[in-house]
Amino acid sequence: MNIDEAKRAVGRAAAGHVTDHMRVGLGTGTTVRHTIVELGRRVVEEGLVFTAVSTSEATTALALQHSITLVALDGADPLDLVIDGADAFDPDLNTVKSGRGSLLREKIVAQAGQRLIVVCDARKQVPILGDVPLPVEVVPFGWQHTAARLSRAIGARTSIHRQMGLPDAFVGGIRVPATRLGGPVVTDQGNLVIDLHTGPTISDPAGVEACLHSVAGVVATGLFVGICDMVLVGGHGGVRTVRRRSPGAIE
Repeated sequence: MNIDEAKRAVGRAAAGHVTDHMRVGLGTGTTVRHTIVELGRRVVEEGLVFTAVSTSEATTALALQHSITLVALDGADPLDLVIDGADAFDPDLNTVKSGRGSLLREKIVAQAGQRLIVVCDARKQVPILGDVPLPVEVVPFGWQHTAARLSRAIGARTSIHRQMGLPDAFVGGIRVPATRLGGPVVTDQGNLVIDLHTGPTISDPAGVEACLHSVAGVVATGLFVGICDMVLVGGHGGVRTVRRRSPGAIE
């Protein structure tokens, strides 16, 4: 099973946790995309009836394309279930979520859920968080000042999170990396994202989260601490389940 197949398998498996008349939060990302497509199939072919809250403009467009009924979070809270992806998770099921344009919305929806299921491939399971950059959504006003404060707060190198942009190009025979072609990510809320490069050092995610939120200008971080109940992991052996009640144990 390659990475794409793993994402497809785990995304579809997550859709199986949705039952009739649930209120479901739908996250954003390549793996959750498969969940949305499978839920749409179940709506059309099986008559599944549920309502969903979207975390991003991209998810909204995909859900509507697949006949999923969307509602506003206000009035649907609490949600029965939230399904979202992650870039990394540790043995206690604390996760790091990417710095795409929906970070704040994803955090709000995740906290509104009675259960949070994270879907990802096997590469995302790590002993300590920090190998992947930690995104922090900040207001545009004084963002460079905010980035400097964040760097000092936890001793991390910072960079502005950029769109994937275009593939690498060759101009006059010189390779121009894609990062130079993509502009800064602007979130659905009109904010910017700062990446913190810490290395695998985040052994106290709750402490890091509190420290980052003490910096003015921060509206959300990519740390999801203590709210994930289950991780569905796609890999060569199929779909595995890691449950919060028994941290690190794989069924």
